[in-house]
Amino acid sequence: NNPIPQVLASGFAFLKESGGFEQEGLFRISPDHRELLELKHRVDSTGVLNCDPSCSPHAIASLIKLFFRELPQPLIPSELYRPFLYAASLEDIVERKEYIATLLRQIPQPNHAVLFFLVEQLTEFASYVSFSRMDTRNIAIVFAQTLFRPVPPAKVTPDEMISLPRALQTLLENSRHFFPPPPFEAELRRIAALSSLQAAPPPLREPPEPSPSPPPPQSPSPSPHSSSYSPPSPSSYSPQASPGGS
Repeated sequence: NNPIPQVLASGFAFLKESGGFEQEGLFRISPDHRELLELKHRVDSTGVLNCDPSCSPHAIASLIKLFFRELPQPLIPSELYRPFLYAASLEDIVERKEYIATLLRQIPQPNHAVLFFLVEQLTEFASYVSFSRMDTRNIAIVFAQTLFRPVPPAKVTPDEMISLPRALQTLLENSRHFFPPPPFEAELRRIAALSSLQAAPPPLREPPEPSPSPPPPQSPSPSPHSSSYSPPSPSSYSPQASPGGS
């Protein structure tokens, strides 16, 4: 069974295929509220997100955020809220990465699979920053409060609003450290890298042009008075029809 909810898989696929990742302010700019409500109603009724070309990328992006916001339990378990806050406070990046890696191992496998998918998609989205103006920091600010929720539910303090995105930003900027590729994928990449390093065969060289050789010596034309001269036989001539011949 695919652990990735269909809403997320279809939503991100639509954003990539429709050029949504190039939309400025994607995940930050609010869509048309009526369109968002219609999309949500369709998903709630059918359990399936069907995106057609008329869908607004901003509406699909907001629906993805809404999906995480309305989960009964946050994607990152609430008991890890304070530990992630502490990880975000660590100034040493190596220490912060090690601590976050420890916390990720405590996330249930279904949540871990969805988090891996989300980080992978958002990392790809971050590569479109020249179009969207959404770097990893901005993306982390937008998603932090939908992924991290305290227990019991409480209002997030201003300090926490600053710290939480830092933890998510660390995940986005070090995704391969926290979510290494499967062994078979890593092996395929290794083989591809080795193949690209092999020296290409040297280009075929054009053969050198032969140097012009001197013309062979010509023997002098025999003289009519020479004994070796023999006039052409009459049979070698073919009669030519005159222009006015009958």
